Order: sequence, then C-alpha cells, then structure tokens
Amino acid sequence: MKYWFTALIAAVLGTVCLAQTPDDDVDDHQADREEWFYNQRAFPTGRIPTGARINAIAAMQQIDRAARLRRRAATVAPKPATALDAANWTSIGPLPTDLGTTNVTSGRVNAVAIDPRDGNTVYIGAAEGGVWKTTDGGQHWTPLTDDQASLANGAIALDPSNPDTVYVETGEENFAQDSYYGAGILKSTDGGATWVNLVGPFLRDKIGAIAVHPGNGQVLLCASSFGIWRSSDGAASWVRVLVGTGTSVLFDPTNGDIAYAALGSPGGGPLNGVYRSTDAGQTWQPIAGSGANALPSSRVGRVEIAIAPSTPTTLYAALHNSSSNSLLGIFKTTDAGNTWNNANAPDICPAPVQQCWYDMTLLVHPANPDVVFAGGSLVMLRTVDGGASWSPLSFVGPNRIRLHSDEHNLAFTPDGAKLYVTNDGGVYSTTDVTNAPVNWTELNDTLALTQFYPGLSIHPSDPAAGLGGSQDNGTQQYAGSPSWSNVTCGDGGFTAIDAALPSIAYAACQNIQILRTSDGGSTWLRSQYGIDPTDRVTFIAPLVMDPSNSQTLYFGTYRVWQSLDGGGKWAPISPDITARSVATIRALAVAPSDANTVYAGSTDLSRVSIGSATTRIQATNNALDPSGATWTDRTNGLPPRVVTQIAVDPVDPATAYATFSGFSATTDRQGHVFKTSNGGAGWADISGNLPDIPVNDVAVDPDVPDTLYIATDAGVMVTTDAGATWSSLGNGLPRVVVHSLVLHRKSRILRAATHGRSMWDILVPLPSGSLQPSISAVSPEGTDAGGGDFTLSVTGSNFGAGTALRWNGLSRPTTIVDSTHLTARISAADIAQVGRVSIDAFNASRGGGASLPMVFVIGPAPATAANAFVSDANPTGGSTLAPGSIGSLYGTHLAGITSVADSAPPLPTALGGTSLTFAGTLMPLFFVSPGQVNFQVPWATVSGPVPVQLTVAAGQLSSSVTVTITRYSPALFTTNSQGTGQASALISGTATIAAPAGTFADSRPAKAGEFVSLYCTGLGDVNHRPATGSAAPSTPSLSATLEPPTVTVGGVPANVSFSGLAPGYVGLYQVDIRIPDNAPSGAAVPVALSIGGVQSNTASIAIE
Repeated sequence: MKYWFTALIAAVLGTVCLAQTPDDDVDDHQADREEWFYNQRAFPTGRIPTGARINAIAAMQQIDRAARLRRRAATVAPKPATALDAANWTSIGPLPTDLGTTNVTSGRVNAVAIDPRDGNTVYIGAAEGGVWKTTDGGQHWTPLTDDQASLANGAIALDPSNPDTVYVETGEENFAQDSYYGAGILKSTDGGATWVNLVGPFLRDKIGAIAVHPGNGQVLLCASSFGIWRSSDGAASWVRVLVGTGTSVLFDPTNGDIAYAALGSPGGGPLNGVYRSTDAGQTWQPIAGSGANALPSSRVGRVEIAIAPSTPTTLYAALHNSSSNSLLGIFKTTDAGNTWNNANAPDICPAPVQQCWYDMTLLVHPANPDVVFAGGSLVMLRTVDGGASWSPLSFVGPNRIRLHSDEHNLAFTPDGAKLYVTNDGGVYSTTDVTNAPVNWTELNDTLALTQFYPGLSIHPSDPAAGLGGSQDNGTQQYAGSPSWSNVTCGDGGFTAIDAALPSIAYAACQNIQILRTSDGGSTWLRSQYGIDPTDRVTFIAPLVMDPSNSQTLYFGTYRVWQSLDGGGKWAPISPDITARSVATIRALAVAPSDANTVYAGSTDLSRVSIGSATTRIQATNNALDPSGATWTDRTNGLPPRVVTQIAVDPVDPATAYATFSGFSATTDRQGHVFKTSNGGAGWADISGNLPDIPVNDVAVDPDVPDTLYIATDAGVMVTTDAGATWSSLGNGLPRVVVHSLVLHRKSRILRAATHGRSMWDILVPLPSGSLQPSISAVSPEGTDAGGGDFTLSVTGSNFGAGTALRWNGLSRPTTIVDSTHLTARISAADIAQVGRVSIDAFNASRGGGASLPMVFVIGPAPATAANAFVSDANPTGGSTLAPGSIGSLYGTHLAGITSVADSAPPLPTALGGTSLTFAGTLMPLFFVSPGQVNFQVPWATVSGPVPVQLTVAAGQLSSSVTVTITRYSPALFTTNSQGTGQASALISGTATIAAPAGTFADSRPAKAGEFVSLYCTGLGDVNHRPATGSAAPSTPSLSATLEPPTVTVGGVPANVSFSGLAPGYVGLYQVDIRIPDNAPSGAAVPVALSIGGVQSNTASIAIE
C-alpha cells in the first residue's frame, strides 16, 4: 500500500515540513559556555565568594592529612599487585587528540613564556590544566603545578635578570566564564621545580598579563580584571595603581622606568585605552593621541598592546569593537603613544565568529619592528612592512598541519627565529617567521589538557574503550592508547554506549544535537528526530540510557524526551517540569532496577534572591506508560543551587543521590551531596565533612555498601560510611575540576573526566568477590515474531535467590534451577514484533544488581521483493531512481512496526529500528512498515547499479539488492498513489486541486492561461542542492533543476515558469506551468513531462 508522501500530496500537501535551521558548526559558543560553566558555580548570588576555592582545598588537605595519620596507625596487610594501581591515579589521555591526518590538538592554552637563555625552554599555562615546561622546543612537556590550589592560568612571566624565577598568574582572563577563577600568584625560583602560592589580592581574580622589570626583578606589574597592580617586593605584596579592567602590561625592555598598560573591559567604558608610566608603573597617564592621530574614543572593548623590543618607542594596539565583537582596528605609534595611526588591518574576528573579546593577541618581532603577528577567532595576520599591508596566514600550510583557531598568545624565541602560538587547540610553532607560505608544527603530543564535560561512557565489557565530550574539541573516543580520536561534534557533551550492542553509541553535542553511531564510532548520524528544536535547553544537556534497556533513551530540555527505538524517534513524556519559564533540565537518571522510575533535575540560572525555589527535582514511576508519565515534585529539603547530577541506587529505585554546584557559605549553608530513601519525598544532607566546593557527579558503588564516589571542583572524594565522612581518593590526580565519574563494574576501574587535565583511571578493588549475576548463554538465541509462549533457558553465574530474568527491563516469571541456570517464561505478546530485546538477570539483593545485558533477536530476517525498488510517485513505472528522488522499497519483515517521520526535516536515518544503507550511506526515511520503506536517494549517488541493504533492529540484514540509478527518472505524483489518473496539481496561489469540482474538498478545473503546479520526483540534480534528508530552501529559485523539463497538456506544449525543489520539502519537485490557450478542455486532460530525454508517467488534470 502506498502511504506516506503520496498521501500528503492527495491531501493537498497537507503538512508542510519546514526546513530546520542548520546548526552553526563554526561558532565557538562562548556565551553559552559561560552560562553553563561559570553561572552554575556563581548561582544564586552571581559571584563566587572570595577565597572559596583555596579555602576548600585547604580543608581537603586537612582531611587528607588526618586520613594518612589513621592509615599509619592501622596495621593493614599488603594487597596483591594489580595491573592498574589501586593507590594512584593514572592518566589515560587524550595525549593528544587526533582530529584526523595531521590535525592534532590538546586543549586551551592561554599563556606562553620563553627562557631568554634558551629558545627551547618554554613554559605554557593552560585553561584549567596548569603550567607545563619543555626543554626541547615542545617535543616533550612536563606538568609543574598539578598539586597547586588553582590550575587555571592566565599569564606567565620570567624575570629577565634571573630567568629561573617564574611568575604564574592563576585565573584565566579570557572573559569567557568557563574561564576558572584563580587563587593568586605562583612563584618559583628554581625553574618550576617548586612553587610558593602568593595569594595577594587575587583570590577571586582573573589575570591576563604580568611583566617583570628588566633591571629589577622585585618590581612587577599585573593586569587583572580588577585593575593594574604593582609589586616592589617580588609579588609578596601588591598595590593597585590603575582602576579598570586590566588586559595588558609591559615594560620597555631597555628602560624599566617606562611601562605601558591597557584597560579593556569587553563591554566598553570610559577607562578603556592605553596608558604609559614613566616611574616604573607607580603612576599612569592615558596616551590616546589627538585629532587625526588618536585612538578611537567609542566602541573600544578589550585592548591588547605589543612593543617592538628593538625600537621600544614603536608599539601596536589591537582594539576589540565592543558593539560588534569584531576587530575595531590595529593602531601603531612610533613615538611612544603620543600619536597613533590606523594600520588598516583586516578583521581577525570576522563573522560568524565575532569574539575578539575572547581571543585577540598581538606580538612584534624582537629584532624587526616591522614584523608583527596578530591572531583572533578565525584569522592569523602578519605584516612585514610595519602595517602598510597585512597578509592572512593559512591555518593549513604545505605540510598539511593545521593551526587551531582561537588564538590566545604569541611568543618569539630570543633570536626571533621561531614563533610559538597558543590557542584553544594547544601549542604550535613556526620557523617561517617572514617566509611564505607558513608551515606550522603542532606541539601537542605530550600535553594532556582536554576540558571534558559531563557524561563520559565506558564500553560495558572493555574498559579500554570509551567516549567523552569535550569543550571545542568534540566527542572523543578512547581505544586503549593515550592518543584519542575526535569522532564528532564541536562541543561534545553527554555520551552513552549501548550495553547490549556496544558498536552502537550516542553523543549529545551542544544544545539540541544528538548523534548515533552503529559502527563503533566510524560514522555518526543525527538522531534527534522529533525533538522540538525551539525547546529551551542548557548548553550541555543531559542524555541518558536506560541501564536495563539500551533502546530506551532520555534527553532533557525543559521537558523530558523519550526514545523507545534507539534514537530513531523522540516524543515528550512530560510537560514543562521546571520551576520557571527560563529554567532547563540539567540532570536525568533512570533507576537500574526499575525502568519506569526516572528522576529529572532542573535549575533556573537567572540571578534571583537567595531562597527562591529555582531548583527542582521531579520524578515519575511510570515512564513507560503509553498513556503518559505522571511527574511529582520531589524538591523538599534541597538547596536552591544548581543540581549537577542524580544517581539512583542499583537495586532500590526509591534511593537516589543528588549533587549540587555553587558555594553555600554565603547562601543556604547546606551541603553538596543529598540522599533520598523514599523516592524524593524527603532528602537528607550527607555532605558530612565535605568542604564547601561544587560537586559535579556521583557514582554509587554497587558492590561495596555505603560507598559513594563524587567528582568535585578539586578532585575525587570517597565515602565508605554513607556520607558521614569523606576523603580524597588515591594519589596523583591533579587539583582540577572533575565533571564526570563512571565506575566500570566488571574491571572495578573508576574513571574521572576532568575539565583541563584530560581523563584518569584508578582501580577500586573489592574486599571480596562480586555477587553480580552474569549471563553466558541463552537458548533459544532468537525466535520469529508471531509465535506462542516459550521457555527461555539461561546459563550464567551468581543466580541467587530472588534473581529474575528481565525482558527490556521488565521482569518475567523466573525459575532458579541452580546458581548457574535459570528459566524464564516468555509470552507470545513479548515476541509479537520483529526487533531486538535486551535481556539481563537481576537480583535485588545488595551487591547483586543487574548482569550485563544480552541481545535476543526476534525475526525473521527482512526480505526484499522481486521488483523491490520503484519511484514513490509511480510504483508501476520501473525500478530506476534518480539522485535526490523519493523511492519505495517493498518486501517482508522490513520493520517491526509502522512508523512515520512526522516532524520537521532533516529526516531520520532510522525509524522503528529500521535503517537502509545505500552504497554504504544511510538513507533518510519517510516511512517504514513491515512491507514498505519510503526513502530519499542520496544526492551524491552516481549513476549505475548500487547495492542496498536493509537493517532491522538487532542488526538483522536483508540480502543485498541492487537498484539502478540514472541521471533522471521523472514521475508525476497522482492522488490515487498509483501514478495514474488525477495528477497532484494545484492551481497557482491556492490550495485548490485542478480536478473536477466536487472531486475533492477543494477542487475545480483549471482555466486556460492559469498557472498550475505539478508535483513530481526524479528530476535530478539542482542548483544549491540541500543536504540529503534536508528540506529545500524557502526561496524556490535557489534549487532549480539543472535543465527545464518539457511539459505537454493534452498534447500541447506548456510554458514552464519554474522547475525545482518544492520549498520546505525533501525530495519533492515542483514544476509550474501555464495552461496553454489552445489546450483541450475536459475532466481528465492528459499531462506528462520529460527531462533529459526521459519520459514520465501520464496523469491528468481538469481544464475548463
């Protein structure tokens, strides 16, 4: 039965599928990151309390000292050696991230400083990854500050008179609020071997620049978000000497009495500009020039300055446009700032990524004042003639190594022969300082700086495989080696691996983007079909998988979305369950012991009064109810801060844990970890002695009673007494933000994803053996749909009393034969449809829980018909199809259910568990049923025979069948769905079918001279071709066919005014014709078209 598209045509194109706005894959989403990262920590006061982080770390250190003393006093028998250290954390990478071919990254690096004695000795400061040092020009790096109070670095400076003295300013001043706050200044006098933390006035500050007097190493200048500061005693004390937002400071390298500073609040302001001091930074005067030789006085945002060391009266200033966020200009002075001239540089922050407030840097060659580099969002510029002309440098040189975008800092070696560049991707260098073209060298191979978000996942049986979403470096895949691969996304988020079929995995990118792989990560396709793209959503939205049925997924916007077919289609199962009209869901959790129990946590991050009910946790106990889930507010007893994660007990759906961000000392005075034992009716604070620091995730140990692991902003902590006391877990993990924790039960590996120091593992061995059930075999391994009740025999281990066989998470009548055998009764209703089922063994006893799932296949395998492929418009017209056209595949058992793509394009590539592979490419689907599949042929398909294979549910494959592709295969849609009779033709400007009056609800014969739109498929390639599965542009002329068809009406040639894709539709063509004046009249006047010498079917229209 023809069903999908022709039914729409017959209903006068009843539902218009509008094109979805394409996702912006270029924009770096800095404002969204601010909302997600910083605001949750500052909520609800809008600011992080002064000294909050350093106070929390001091409390952690006190807890750890007490724990070490207790361990020394105890007599503990030594444990046997293990492959993975149980006492120490081990870094597993990314080290680095492989983006393909020569594109290798590590993470955001803000600062770089080079030892003036040796150009191969370089220090860098990472966003939240600490200070690293190389002595071989970047081939090998060593971390220096992993144990310091802050790993967020904004600036580094060496004392020119004693380069072993190193100053590091913590708190990165990039004005992106995912930039972490600092804990003062770190000082080393031995080249970074040891450090002293000099807190000064910078506890809540972010620092962008530091400079040391060229002749007196005790005098320093510092540019911070609270002004320009000066120290005369080697950073022991500081005095603010200039009020404003400091962005840059430097000394004249030949005369330390002369110094320059820049104030540059990104939002603009009267203080923004360039300043000069003639008394080593004690007093300052603005140097804006005057008249025609002045710096701009309006729209001045962030300001960066650079001095020419060889001619120190020459300076350059880069100004950010506070209105457009592009470059306002680069200006040059040759008289120490008395006069300025516009160097007329091209924009380094052009659309669509206008963010010079975030990434803008400038540097002058040490020996040639005419050689200047300027970097921004998407452009790196160079001038070799003092700004008379500028050349944009390619991000990919002849050696094919790619320079990452978003430049933050530049540094020359002392001889000027090499330039180092730091950006959002890590560290790069070039020796082509004046040569063209420029080759880049990436220096990221030994840097572990990835900034992970929540939602890491691990392969169910192999801990050497996993996924994690990272900031600006995508969703990354771990395969057992330190080098990871970026497999999808721009900003990666939550991930999930199918526990029953691990080759299937999901990745949520920023906002509403969900992708699915079915080949272990080689290819990824959109899988958010049905989710309203206009839903309000947090930047990194939660995506979770039902632990007992990996086909069931949940996604949070302001409501909860559910997919029951592995991401093929989504539907909302809740209304708005947040507290306010701007709140979003931040956490989701499904009970491992009850697939119907789901918890959802949401928060409104707008700055409201303390105590307002902005955070809310809701729960349902009937998530799978076809008539709709019922949600209940379960917020009682929780703090008003941001909920970061929820975890449900492995065997009790009423026991759950919730973690919270922010700092409570100045707000609610509550803790950061809470427990409910009654499904959320009441919550208990189990923070115990936990310091006042954000907690980002919690993992429940299923094997060790009362044991929880939490991810905090300063590492991982553990409790073994249900939260009464907490201590740091293991040694060696840097004092870094940890966003995600997963305990891999089979291997007992706990994995931590950090925001700046990549990912780490530690072994948490069991004191005794595990009681977790396991399944090794089932009989039968599958059956055909439509059969009767049968008994499933299961072999495994740990089948204790109370163990039940679960079928897609729901228990079935089970008989325990012995600890290694059980049987379960499966009903005819359980196997009514073709598809896959997840089965596991579940024991509700503490320490038991669920086994790893196994797939049970319900067949039979799909089979295609003899003449399998036809045009959707003309099923009797032959089996050839054209690129971009709509086709139909016929057969048996093609899908387990009937499913229709009933939302806006782009179309899904899987419906009801069915997918169609066309020469290795998944095809967009309109409709699937057991006997028919409607699809769009990929635009890029070349002419000739093409193999096609259909996949149903658990990987059941049809035999390969061939379809012939030709350049053109025209076919007119008709209202009877058979390609004959009344054409699907509308009188122009109306919804009226050109048919005899009364034939349809709105129909009448066309008149001579009127324009009529014919609808068809198979007219071949078009101009401005949309992506396969995506709707045609709303402007018809954009997607016109490459050549016009010839149309006859009653044998009379008709003038064609337009031929191309129908706006808003996928694969549907529209041909607009003028009814010839001499066309015959009648109720069924034949109409046909041809294109490229290929004739369509003949249909009919009514003419008056």
